[in-house]
Amino acid sequence: MGLYYSGGFDWTFVPGPIKTRDDFEPTKPQSEAYGKYVDAQYRELIARYKPAVLWNDIDYPKSGHPMEIEAEYYNAVPDGVVDNRFGIKHTDYVTPEYSTLKEINPQKWRNVAGWVSLSATTAPRVKRRPSRPTSSSTCSLIS
Repeated sequence: MGLYYSGGFDWTFVPGPIKTRDDFEPTKPQSEAYGKYVDAQYRELIARYKPAVLWNDIDYPKSGHPMEIEAEYYNAVPDGVVDNRFGIKHTDYVTPEYSTLKEINPQKWRNVAGWVSLSATTAPRVKRRPSRPTSSSTCSLIS
């Protein structure tokens, strides 16, 4: 099982909305209380579920302790992997977003494409196939 966590936004600490790209950075909570909150949530999730993948998104609060969290994670799940979105240099795989690789990359990676753009003028257009009735999910799952 993989675990996704958005470490960059929590509107109970810094309310949104995010209307433009200029709102992106100021909406990321950076208080000491938020850093402790995220660290504690990660510790609980790791202890309770021992996920094979930790997928952090949108950065980690600067007041948090991502290196300690990753060390505790590897102690609990020795063969676990983490992505490159914790705001530190260490990573087991990279997650390029809205891009393609021009050559074979020896580093492990997973391509990412978000579903929602901030506006038609600030994000690349994504061609979508016409919808058709289906019971399958369109979400990418890590398991």
